[in-house]
Amino acid sequence: MGRLKHVQQRSTRSSHLYKIEGEKTSICNSIINENGQCIVAVNDMCILEKLTPNLLSQSRSLIQHASVLVVDCNLTEEALKWLFQHARNVPIFVDTVSSSKAPKIRHWLSHIHTLKPNRTEAETLSGIKIKTQKDAANAAQWFHRHGVQRLILSMDAEGVYYSELDSISGCSPAIHTNIINANGAGDAMMAGLVHCWLEGMELQESVIFAQQCSALTLSSENIDISPQNHSSDIPHHFQE
Repeated sequence: MGRLKHVQQRSTRSSHLYKIEGEKTSICNSIINENGQCIVAVNDMCILEKLTPNLLSQSRSLIQHASVLVVDCNLTEEALKWLFQHARNVPIFVDTVSSSKAPKIRHWLSHIHTLKPNRTEAETLSGIKIKTQKDAANAAQWFHRHGVQRLILSMDAEGVYYSELDSISGCSPAIHTNIINANGAGDAMMAGLVHCWLEGMELQESVIFAQQCSALTLSSENIDISPQNHSSDIPHHFQE
């Protein structure tokens, strides 16, 4: 119960968490090189196989009245299918996780509000080779034709290409930072995007804020963004 107590101490509500007897919490162990990059990782995500449609259905009301749903492709295809079919009008934000797991959402793109793939994951789904910003724009149009409302595409050192259906698009340059630990940078970016959506911020401003969250995580050995470390302080970090 140590991890649960840690979550509760961070003012995160845990009343809707499920504790499954005899099972282990998912874990990922990674080896980071001197440049802060992950060179090998071993994970155990078997517990997610227990997150079945039957279990999800017990939280149907919670899910259908949420302000936003954040899911990733570590979930089973059955769990993803249930969520897409029962979320109603709740906006769904999706992290594709990896090129091997991204195909799980191929048939559900029209149910996705915001999709956050990297270049390889976007190529896997769209079949479009992405080398330039023009390629990224073509891929974005492919995703929009298949129903994705917003695409946030990581272009590595070139920054982030963003596009909204029938609205704005552009490329936000990468924030140069001293990389200490790359773990969690993508998660921090997704958290930033969700925060900005809930705050009603415009897409371009949201992408910049999300990049700042990611850069702050990259430059920190043990980042702590909590109610005590308020999100409004994040932009100030990059203005100093």
